[in-house]
Amino acid sequence: MKKLRSALSLFLATAFIFTCAACGNKNTGSQESGIDGDFFTDDEVVISNDTDGADSKTGASDSNTAESGSANTSKGNKIGGKSWKEVLAGMPKKLRGTTVTVYNWNPAYEYSGAPAAIEKFEKQTGIKVEWKTENFNTYLSKLASMVASDTAPDVARLRNPFPTGLLSIQPITATGYDFSDDAWDKGVMKDYTFGNKTYGLSLKNTHIGSVAMLMYNSSLISKYDLDDPYKLWKSGKWTWDTFIKMCGDYKKAANAEFACGGEVDWSVWAAMRNNSGPIGFDGSKFYNNTSDAKFLEVTQSIADIYNTNHLFKLWSADEFNSGKCLFWSGGAVYTRRKNAYMGSLKSAGTLKTVPYPTVEGQDKYYQFTSNEYEAYGVVKGAKNAEAVPYFLRWFMDADNYDLNAFFCNAQTLEVYNWCMSQENKIWVTCYAVDKNYDSANADDFSKINETPGAQIASFVKSNSSIIDARVNRYNQALSQLK
Repeated sequence: MKKLRSALSLFLATAFIFTCAACGNKNTGSQESGIDGDFFTDDEVVISNDTDGADSKTGASDSNTAESGSANTSKGNKIGGKSWKEVLAGMPKKLRGTTVTVYNWNPAYEYSGAPAAIEKFEKQTGIKVEWKTENFNTYLSKLASMVASDTAPDVARLRNPFPTGLLSIQPITATGYDFSDDAWDKGVMKDYTFGNKTYGLSLKNTHIGSVAMLMYNSSLISKYDLDDPYKLWKSGKWTWDTFIKMCGDYKKAANAEFACGGEVDWSVWAAMRNNSGPIGFDGSKFYNNTSDAKFLEVTQSIADIYNTNHLFKLWSADEFNSGKCLFWSGGAVYTRRKNAYMGSLKSAGTLKTVPYPTVEGQDKYYQFTSNEYEAYGVVKGAKNAEAVPYFLRWFMDADNYDLNAFFCNAQTLEVYNWCMSQENKIWVTCYAVDKNYDSANADDFSKINETPGAQIASFVKSNSSIIDARVNRYNQALSQLK
């Protein structure tokens, strides 16, 4: 069991949780350096890694991870291609003594082991790392302002591959680096390629990804004598019908308002059925997908689950963390040891994860990539674009971390790696547009989240022009990227 070292630690951790904005520990303020801060540390909180059906060890502190990480790297997180030694040997000597500036809405210390890994990178390469964090709500606008004022960072964390969120990013060819090496995730690069230009990067098999996973409270599974979702998954019995039945059984037994919350809108449930959501992309342009029969069928069924049967509810992170619902749908970032969300469940050792269930009658499994890809891009006006690939090759390599200390438990690492290994990854345009994701204000189509299934067809028809406006905005941005 995880034990809190003091009442003060509990107070500080709780206070930190409630100061974070919406999603993925989106920092509420701007700070110039994230690598020397260490608010949410293993000294304050000790998390047990005991899990059913998964081996585990006690996580090491940040000071040891850069040295010991390679001994604790899961086979699923091994990076292929050139070794770091080969990469380092090919690094231009002129990069020594330079600085690479990283822009992220999460501080470096939230990536357990990153401060030590970054320090080691600086020693090996001679490249200094400056880590800048920015409030999630102003992240894109601030980046655009820095580009305009010629104070741009070199590398920025990206969101989903909406072209409206990439207007401050330049193609990766600006680095002069050869990304044909097998170490780089070609699937992510493909998603961030428009025309013949690629804007996003990640490492293949990295532990720093944010695929969507289904979290659950194992104490409620025991309390209401429900089948363990993880064990059902391992035995091949984790299906959509089983999941929905469990939600209904829990809601009835617990007299709960709902059974499953989540960070995203309906996109994750549409992705499971290989549906693009209200906007589609054919490889060259975006289009209005709301007249598609499959879109309407999928959306009606989702609407009934939320607004007729009341099994699901949007967001509700606090309710999940306090034991008021059984499941929560979100990106892997929330299961990281030092992410502030779900702190009570992490403390109790009851935050467990499982992949999304398979859909009966569907011959393929589709893995949603979450609303926050952990991909990185080279910023327009970067002063040291050439150093970016070397930083990412080190920063995202699990060999430089202790994975036992990175996620909240070993079961989560197992589930994360399985989800990352799926071939049919899909990202879906949001049902409810959000300025935090694509630089646009919310529009009236977001009211679909409150619409019962029987009214979906009429709602979509009467609001189709709103989607047309989104499509036009995306395609205009797309033309600026090509």
